Amino acid sequence: MTVMSNKLFTDDFFDPSYAFLSDKIIKMHAKRHMQSLENFVENSCNSSRASHQFLYTLLSILDNPTRLEELGPDKKQLLYMKLLSPPFDQFPSIVYSKKDNAAEDIKIFKKNLKAYRSDEYIYRALNIVRQLLERSDPSREWGYEPDNQPEFISKLRDEVDKIYLKFYTDLRDTEFPVKRLPTCSDTLCKMVIMDSRIYPVLPALFTLSAVYQAALDKSPGKAALLEFIIQPSLTDSCFTDNAYKTKVLSKLAYRLLNKIENTLIDNLNKYNTVVFPSKHINCPPSISALKFDDQQPPSEKVCFNQHINFAFPLCKTQCLATDIATACSLTMEQALELNTHISEHLLDKSYNEKHLREIYGDQVTEIIKGFRTLANPGTYYKQDSFINIYKTCVWGKLSASAKFFFVDPYDNSNNLPFNLYQFIRKYFTYVSLSRYVLYYSAPFRPLYGSSKMLPPGCKGIFRDFKTYSECYFTDTDVQPQLFPFAGTNTYLIGVKELRPSIRTELIRTFTPYSAVHFLMRHLEHPLKNKSALQQCINEYLKKYPLSKDIGMLFRDTNEMIAVYQLMLKAALNIIAHYTVSLLADARIQTLQNHL
Repeated sequence: MTVMSNKLFTDDFFDPSYAFLSDKIIKMHAKRHMQSLENFVENSCNSSRASHQFLYTLLSILDNPTRLEELGPDKKQLLYMKLLSPPFDQFPSIVYSKKDNAAEDIKIFKKNLKAYRSDEYIYRALNIVRQLLERSDPSREWGYEPDNQPEFISKLRDEVDKIYLKFYTDLRDTEFPVKRLPTCSDTLCKMVIMDSRIYPVLPALFTLSAVYQAALDKSPGKAALLEFIIQPSLTDSCFTDNAYKTKVLSKLAYRLLNKIENTLIDNLNKYNTVVFPSKHINCPPSISALKFDDQQPPSEKVCFNQHINFAFPLCKTQCLATDIATACSLTMEQALELNTHISEHLLDKSYNEKHLREIYGDQVTEIIKGFRTLANPGTYYKQDSFINIYKTCVWGKLSASAKFFFVDPYDNSNNLPFNLYQFIRKYFTYVSLSRYVLYYSAPFRPLYGSSKMLPPGCKGIFRDFKTYSECYFTDTDVQPQLFPFAGTNTYLIGVKELRPSIRTELIRTFTPYSAVHFLMRHLEHPLKNKSALQQCINEYLKKYPLSKDIGMLFRDTNEMIAVYQLMLKAALNIIAHYTVSLLADARIQTLQNHL
């Protein structure tokens, strides 16, 4: 059964029924929303004087954030993604007679819907974790405690304090203004032997605690550490984040997170076996999940191992809801209801089983109960193999009417581990929730650097924007157009040939605010001669001076052009990071409005 809907337009961009819309209707929705954004851009931004209108449009919006007040957070998401996504040269004019434009808009529309579904699931899971952390003593699910608990806690605290000291030292070596040496508390250490539903964010709790202590001299409570933070706007007086400092802090924070994860997992492995479906199994594509012929099927050890420290089971809710609706022949109304509330059914502790039976019937309710177990992170932390866990905690508790939907663990076939693996991976992906939390809950966001520290769903659009913009403004092939006064036979040095001290100190001068104005000046006043280039650099450095004397900044025209290219490259990188941060804020606001 294919569930379809020709539902009329609504003002709610994230209407849950969009999950079942046909491609034709999705195209109509995308066109409607994108055309309203086109009108907004044309009425808000005057880019007639500038080249590269997509970039000028983005800069104009960033420079005047009050223009966005009339847009809701869902429309902001579409706008930011459109401004960061190719084809850049066609925006702000969205011409729907061009197939490429319409296809790109539909792609952006679907990306936002997909991101919303995963974000909504994670947001609900984090709310549950916050509730657990607000208790003075979260419940113990495992039914055991280390015999030497005081010694265990003391040893773990000492190990973490050593890692904190290295983090503190590394920050000071980069001349970051550290407030104080972070220390680990017994309260955090005791989380290791408490409710396993806390586990996916446990490394983030340790990391965020150190970051708040070192950078802000604060020690928020456990639950407060997980609160999503809306960053200040570009023109807000409290927005003084230096891009270079945020890069240093975020890079060292992620390095700290990795060390914390390894330390915690080493201690946890002394008491528990940790099993997750492997990230990828190298099997020939011609091999069926049900028949391996002469080839040896993957063993349980290969299919289920710890490939991500403290992994979080992220359910592919749309896939699951659609398959349940199809397998159980649900009505359209029941399918939409299930699609809308499936995250609640899987995650909330008080999911009201009686109410579910009234809406969907016994069969669907029993299937949901089985998946609730698989959605619980604690399921994967047992002193047993995954197949035995599945037999006891999932299959053994299913009613006869629901077992058809699951893999029979008593199948004597050698293919059982791989069949079970395929089943689990179809409906769940296992991710590092701590990295997600570190981006959204840290008192900073990385404003410069690579895409490694960005959340899922943002890395791709950041790389697209960065690749295009950096190639255009710094590529050797376009240098004669940007710097016509240099001469065709002049050898132009690259940014990498500049002294490291020059590169570091120039980047230190940038904030998102200064990056916006530097790029706007470049677009509005193209460089015509060497004098104009030197004047542009001098004016910028007069307003945003270097923090230390590094001697002569450039000795000739070649070095002056390289310095300017470095400034362009840094500014574009910062703009991409900052726009991604705004996109993240819009996603948070959408979740807060809907949940």
